[in-house]
Amino acid sequence: MRNSNILYLSRYTCYGSTPKNGRGTPKVPFPYIGPKLALRNKVVDTSSKQESKICFTELMELLSCLKEGDFNEKLCFEHQSKLKLCEEKYLATIEKEQEIRRKGTLTPGAKTLTSAQANILLKKYPQPGV
Repeated sequence: MRNSNILYLSRYTCYGSTPKNGRGTPKVPFPYIGPKLALRNKVVDTSSKQESKICFTELMELLSCLKEGDFNEKLCFEHQSKLKLCEEKYLATIEKEQEIRRKGTLTPGAKTLTSAQANILLKKYPQPGV
């Protein structure tokens, strides 16, 4: 197996010598010529989409109960109350998230950041030279 010129790059640039087989000093492949790659100091506001289905199991339980009881709502009162309770919890969490998003407060230990939170961090620690 023959070694490429790239493997000898550090040896030739350190000692200033050329290889004995007549090859020239290797060149760095594909130099990047373009704008500097850095974040801007502002992030565009995007809405986060809900990935999982909310109250899906409760809804399926209610529908199966209604199917078994020939769509008699009186027999499935427990499932209806579970579904309403789940929806109320979901709406409460959505209101809290929207309030946090409006305020832009940073939550410690959060795995994701909203665009407002990212903008706050970028204002505190701006990118140099952008």
